Formats: sequence, structure tokens, C-alpha cells
Amino acid sequence: MKTNASVIVFLGAVSYGIPASLFKMAAGNGALPANLLLSQVFCAALILICLNFTRRNSRLFTLNNIQRGKLLLSGLAMASTNTLYFASLQFISVTVSAVLLMQSVWITMILGFIFKRNIPSKNQMIAVIFIMIGTVLATQIFTADMTLSVIGVMLAFGSACAYACMMMITNSVVKDADPIQRAMYVSVGAVFFSYSVSGESD
Repeated sequence: MKTNASVIVFLGAVSYGIPASLFKMAAGNGALPANLLLSQVFCAALILICLNFTRRNSRLFTLNNIQRGKLLLSGLAMASTNTLYFASLQFISVTVSAVLLMQSVWITMILGFIFKRNIPSKNQMIAVIFIMIGTVLATQIFTADMTLSVIGVMLAFGSACAYACMMMITNSVVKDADPIQRAMYVSVGAVFFSYSVSGESD
């Protein structure tokens, strides 16, 4: 189980690192960021919809309209994460954006302590220390020739805050539902919110 969890975390990190590089390349060749963002969340939602229906017979949990609505609204946090994260790539490098996104780990811990009174474990605190060290090394804070964009840093950190909120929300809403089933509704909600953003930017 722990091995599977590690693999899932690794795949989650890759899912933000590789698309970010492709996003930056595509934007550099004239593609509109809003269209790239919308196509990403749309493909993710489509894949999850297909997976959800192929596993229909194995699901035992039935969602009512209120639960579906909550999950769809949770897509706002996911859309905000992606929008802020990919917007930051226009100002700072993929490496710095990804590292700042990982600040969501300790932000989630703070939110958990504030709202759920969850006290961080020793291993979690060690993980935060390593993240901070990695952040310092990646952003080169103490180098004389540091030229980080303040706007880019704020956008990337904003994506970390949005991601932390998404983790808190999705871990609290309809916890008994199948994970893929929940992810499908959240992704569909993210498509609607991302479409609204891309429509306003056109």
C-alpha cells in the first residue's frame, strides 16, 4: 500500500512537471495559454469519465445531487491551481514554479491544524524541512544574480495555496465515494471554471 502511494505521489509530481515544460514550449510557439489550460483539464476530465464508466459495476456508492454539486464546486480550487500555476510559467522557470507549488505541503498542514486541529507528525515536519531546503536551492535566494519575477513567484505561491485548499476540500467532501468517481466530478467542475476564465480572456 505504501509503495502504491509513493508511485501515485511520483506520478502526481510528474503530471505537473512535464505538462509545464510542454506548456511553456507551446506558449513560446504562439499557442494561447487559456486554450492550453482548457485543453489540459478537458483531457483529464475525459480520461476520468472513461475510467469511471468502465468501473461502473464495481462502485457501491451512489451520489445524490447535493454531493455531485459539492464535488463540481470543488473543481474551482483545481481550476485556480492550474490557472495560477501555468500563468506563473510566463514569468519564472518550470523548476521554480514546481518547487513553489510544492509549498502546498506545509500550507495543507497549517490549514489542517487550523480547521481540524491536526497536529503535524515528526515525519511531516522533516518533509517540510526538506521542501524548504529544496526551495532555497531551486530559487537561488542567496545568489547575487537572482532575477526572479515577483509576479511569477506570487502566482506560483498562489497556486500552492489553491492546491492546498483543493486537498482540504476533496478530503472532506463525500469521503465515502470512489476516488475516481470523485475525481471525475471535480475535473468536470474544473472544466467549467477553466472555460469561464478562457472565455473572459478572449
